[in-house]
Amino acid sequence: MITAILLAEQGGGWVDLVESNHKKASFLRMAIAETGARAAVHPIRIEEAQQKLPECDAISARALADLDQLLAFTEPWAKRNPLLQCYFHKGRDYRAEIDKARGRWSFDLVIHESAIEPDSVILELATIRRISQPASGAE
Repeated sequence: MITAILLAEQGGGWVDLVESNHKKASFLRMAIAETGARAAVHPIRIEEAQQKLPECDAISARALADLDQLLAFTEPWAKRNPLLQCYFHKGRDYRAEIDKARGRWSFDLVIHESAIEPDSVILELATIRRISQPASGAE
């Protein structure tokens, strides 16, 4: 929402907000109307979003899933857009999430310390791709 408000001040860009909780989606619509934010709310689950929103330049998420699952959610967009940027807010266990994800995914990573929460970070990821797994029975 903050990005959409900033875009309105700059006069360009667009944000598609995916929120499956109808009460939260309604609040976001009200905030858009009040602020003039450059955004639309889609009351769908993230798993459905790739059909409704086939292209994007950046994805952000907070408190949605662990990093491995977030990368699985973003994979369809990353395949279509090799320049896709992702920004994921993570808490104190972020290093374990990175280690787990590195087993299945390749990505460039920049870790930004949170200015608000001391144990939190923003993970900036790019060049996301699934690591090929050997076929079962292959030697």
